[in-house]
Amino acid sequence: MKYTQPTIIEVHIAIPKIPEPIMKQVFADLAVAGMAKNKYFIAVTNTTGEGMVLGTPPTGHDLKTPGAMSTKKTTSIQEALVLIRAGMNVLRKHNLQGNFEMEGILENEEQDYSIDMNKDLVEFKPVPDSPAYENHVVWRGTATSLPSREEIIEWFRNNFSIIPHQFVDFSRDSQTSEDSLISRVATIYQPSKKAVLELKNCLSVAPNILNYAYHIGEQVSIVGEDK
Repeated sequence: MKYTQPTIIEVHIAIPKIPEPIMKQVFADLAVAGMAKNKYFIAVTNTTGEGMVLGTPPTGHDLKTPGAMSTKKTTSIQEALVLIRAGMNVLRKHNLQGNFEMEGILENEEQDYSIDMNKDLVEFKPVPDSPAYENHVVWRGTATSLPSREEIIEWFRNNFSIIPHQFVDFSRDSQTSEDSLISRVATIYQPSKKAVLELKNCLSVAPNILNYAYHIGEQVSIVGEDK
C-alpha cells in the first residue's frame, strides 16, 4: 500500500435508526472498540438548483434511515483500518446494516489517502455512488441561532457561485430541544483535490458573515459495507 503519511484521517461508522436503549448499547460497545464520539443524525437534506458543482449529489453512502454516526480521528492509515474492522464488528454483533467511511483531510495536492480495498479491507465491499472529494463548512449553535439552509445557500451562491449538495444536522441529543447544541454541516462534493483546495482557499479569505465554526477539505478513501 503506497500513501503519503497523512495529517489527519477520520473514520466514521454510520448506524441506522434504532430504539434508543439499543443505540446506547451500540455506543458503549463502540467506545470499547476505540470510537467514543457519537452524534445523532437530526436531519439530512439534499439540495438541488443552479450552482451545483457536480449536479445531483452522490447518495449511495447515505443510509435509508440514518440514526447516528461514530467518529474517530487518527494519523495512521493502519490504525484507521483497525478501527473500521472493530466498528463494523460492533454493528454485526447487533445485526445492524450500517457502513463506514474513511477520509483524509487535505492540505495540499501531494497528500494521497487512497487504499486498495481488495488488499486492505477484503471482507468489505465499496458502496456504489459515493463521493471521492468533499468540502465541509460547519456551523454550531441552537436551532434558533443557526443560519437557515436558505441563508447558507445564498451565501455560497453570492460568494463562490456554487451551492452545497447536502446539509446534515448532528446533535449529541437524540431528541433535540431549544437548548440542544446542533452541528449543521454543508457539504460540497468535488471532482478533484485541486477543486477541494481551491474552494478551501476561497473560504479562508471570504467574509465569514454567517459565523461558521470551521471548514475542511477531504479526500474520501473509501465508503464500504459488509459483503
